Amino acid sequence: MTADKKPGCLLLISKLPYPPVGGDRVKNYNLIRILSRYYALDLVVITEEKPDEASVEFMQRYTNSCKVFLYPKWRFYINALVGLLGKEPIQVSYYYFREVQKYVDGLQEQAAIVIANLIRTAKYVNTSKAKVLDINDSLAINYKRSIGNVSSLFWKTIYRLEVNRLFAFEQKCIEQFGSTLFVNESEYDYWKDKGNVHYVPFGVDDKLFSYNQYDMRYSNAITFFGKMDYQPNVDTVVWFAKNVLEKLDPGIKFIIVGARPSNEVLNLSLNYKNLEVTGFVEDPYLIIASSFLSVAPMQTGAGLQNKVLEAMALGQVVLTNQLAAKPIMHAEDNKHLLLAETPDEIADRINEIFRDRNKYAHIGQNARELMSRYYTLQCYEQKVMNVLNTVAH
Repeated sequence: MTADKKPGCLLLISKLPYPPVGGDRVKNYNLIRILSRYYALDLVVITEEKPDEASVEFMQRYTNSCKVFLYPKWRFYINALVGLLGKEPIQVSYYYFREVQKYVDGLQEQAAIVIANLIRTAKYVNTSKAKVLDINDSLAINYKRSIGNVSSLFWKTIYRLEVNRLFAFEQKCIEQFGSTLFVNESEYDYWKDKGNVHYVPFGVDDKLFSYNQYDMRYSNAITFFGKMDYQPNVDTVVWFAKNVLEKLDPGIKFIIVGARPSNEVLNLSLNYKNLEVTGFVEDPYLIIASSFLSVAPMQTGAGLQNKVLEAMALGQVVLTNQLAAKPIMHAEDNKHLLLAETPDEIADRINEIFRDRNKYAHIGQNARELMSRYYTLQCYEQKVMNVLNTVAH
């Protein structure tokens, strides 16, 4: 099928999809590749990050047109200040620009379907055509849950201010969009009576199922993997360092793997001798697969954690908690992953695995099998396209 015979699709996102680092980027990277097979895809990105040559090449390769609206950070901050005085969530105001709205208005009536990624782009969509909100997670539910656990006073204040605005805005979006896609089944259950919502968990890259690289240097390490300027990831590694690290056997090293570590995360490596912060690495999976355990005891946030799915797809043993494990359908404690909640429980489990790794090898094998059954990109593509085809017709 040639591009001019494909129906048009307009996709709005708020982060560059390339390089695919971090859950949102990985998801959009895969979504763009999927949509390009079925639609003449017009992509709009609203960002403060200048795209490099590789990012531009990726977007041009998979789209009919791509437009990056690049603004300096101060423009976003002004939007946020204006948003403080309004009734909509601050992050919706943060990403709203009249110039973008004018451009989107010129495209959305021509498209067969419009997809807004996250609530922060939903305000731009005012078409009578088929429209889908790829909400990912319910921030309203996340913020309400996280208020008591977030380490940053700034974010605690933001969460308190935003939570009621988010509940109202998310309900409005769910009522107005033709369909809303959640990656978390419990959030889908919460909102399913408010509109046409679907549970569509994302998939992991097929290459992880056959990944077989190994480096002995990391054999005594436990790893946490994620984009390290994302506040729930920051909260988790700070909590872990303060509450768990000193309880571990002295031979264990904690490696935080992920791009853009915040100053709070970087400072951890100065205060704890058995902790390393890698920053961006070309192949994070080498470190994760070579470690004896992947940990994700999330303290704030919620939703489906891409970091957990990828570690499980690698065949790695994952130690997590109920907050992070609950969204993973069919995952069972002591079969596909390991659960622990308190610092003592987590430390005891880590030390036990460190001393007898073979005892838990089957957990990683079961995890990989679970991912290959329910969390492949093929599963994700099928579910997404079923929704889009239904909404479009």
